[in-house]
Amino acid sequence: MGKRLIGLTGGIGAGKSVVSRVLRLKGFPVYDCDSEARRLMEDNPEIMIKLCARFGQSVYGPSGLCRPRLAELVFSDQESLDWLNSLVHEAVRRDICRWMQYDADSDVMFVESAIMRVSGLDRMCEEIWIVDAPEELRIARAIKRSGMTERQVRARIDAQRSELEFAPGAKLRIIDNSGKCSVLEQIKL
Repeated sequence: MGKRLIGLTGGIGAGKSVVSRVLRLKGFPVYDCDSEARRLMEDNPEIMIKLCARFGQSVYGPSGLCRPRLAELVFSDQESLDWLNSLVHEAVRRDICRWMQYDADSDVMFVESAIMRVSGLDRMCEEIWIVDAPEELRIARAIKRSGMTERQVRARIDAQRSELEFAPGAKLRIIDNSGKCSVLEQIKL
């Protein structure tokens, strides 16, 4: 396609969203995988049909996808969770290709995802930017933003560690979001 796709990732509280906002302000298109996956689960007829076929009509209500019902079904069954992840990750990857071709009018685009490796997005990206900050700062940010307990945040950090381990030879850039240096100064292409 002649376009560069750069992955943007980082653990909870690192500041991916801050870096995404800066990139958008600088004029770069950013595909937010979390919000786009939610949109696809609400609007994509193929996904809706497959979800209903697997889990029944109760996963959709009058106001759309019933997330608590879906969570109840998948988080108690690893096979169902793996199936759902595979379905959504594939749809997101296809949507990113469509977005790059038709919606984004820049030669450099970013895709933001906390699960770059699990979703297979790392293989689509020319480079991966990892937003990082000291763990204690990340914990404080996450508690303030989400209301989770310190123990919950630490559990999330531990669960995400392997997601930030990329294959040798991967082109990586660390964006320091500790507050010691300007994020804006680090975002240079």
